[in-house]
Amino acid sequence: MKGIVVEIQNKIATVLLDEGIVVNVKNNNYHIGQEVSKMKKQLEKKKILAFASMAASLVFVFAITGYAYFTPYSYVSLDVNPSIEYSVNRFGRVLSATGVNDDGTAILNEIDLDTLKNLSIEDAVGATINEISDAGYFDSESGGIVLAISSDNENEADKLELSLEEVANNTLEENNHSAEVVIETVNAVKLAEARALGVTPGKLNLVKKLIQSSGNAEEINMEEWLHKSVKETMEKIKEYKVMNKEMNKETNQEKEQNGTEDSATTQNQELNQEKEKNATQEPENPANDPTKDNGNKEDSNKSDENKNNGSVTPGMVAPDSPKQGEDAQPGNNTEPGNNTEPGNNTQPGDSSQKGSGKNGN
Repeated sequence: MKGIVVEIQNKIATVLLDEGIVVNVKNNNYHIGQEVSKMKKQLEKKKILAFASMAASLVFVFAITGYAYFTPYSYVSLDVNPSIEYSVNRFGRVLSATGVNDDGTAILNEIDLDTLKNLSIEDAVGATINEISDAGYFDSESGGIVLAISSDNENEADKLELSLEEVANNTLEENNHSAEVVIETVNAVKLAEARALGVTPGKLNLVKKLIQSSGNAEEINMEEWLHKSVKETMEKIKEYKVMNKEMNKETNQEKEQNGTEDSATTQNQELNQEKEKNATQEPENPANDPTKDNGNKEDSNKSDENKNNGSVTPGMVAPDSPKQGEDAQPGNNTEPGNNTEPGNNTQPGDSSQKGSGKNGN
């Protein structure tokens, strides 16, 4: 006897049986949506009691439980080239599966849609991937699966994201295939946008990534790419990523080269400015003026030559010559007692004395 746990309150679990009867049983760490099959004795006892009170509570129970079970709570889409969307209740059970494109409809026809209903979403996705694999969609070396989850309950969406990714990878491995699995959560707005375009939210997001990778929205025809396979779209995205990486590499190299040239130019400019500054300041310092240095050297050389030759430069007084009207001092070339008259020059070896002419006569 089988049943599905539809409600848990502390130590009591409410189970919906195959016969449509709802019973309360002991909660053995059950979780909502769990399929219960190993509790025959307990269910038999509860079943007898349930018939006794069924008349009083049947309407109320079916109203509450039926609404919870048959109301879509989350949506899951799967894209390879076939595109399929599942509606899932709050217990993780598949309520319906719809082919979003022709390939998706063909796959569901092969599976038999009735076999997917009431399966857990994990089992339904695994069965779908098996059928897609049998149809040859993963025969090429590269391929891809895109799964998108839309749910008002973020915690539930996170749990589905983890469990469905694991199911997809395990199913591919069981079929000896390798494919890139992309799984993401989308909000109700994106779900509505995708439905308006006649595609799944996963396919819409993938094409938007392609447009972003291209860097030019006008280059990508969205309508055309929305109807291409996941494999083609993923390969194009990778192609753009390689191109962008090469362009970025070239750009960085150009920046480094320009930076080196700018640095060298700046250094040259600083050196030139320093030279100009020094050239402007040097004439103000006499010690650094080569013209004045040369003049001083010439004057010094001339003075040394004059001293060596015994000549006197006009305007200068000879160091050993007496002034006009003064007696010659010792050390001059005049003999003691002799006077030199102004304007007279004594020749070396001559002796001039007063009255020398009379004595000679």
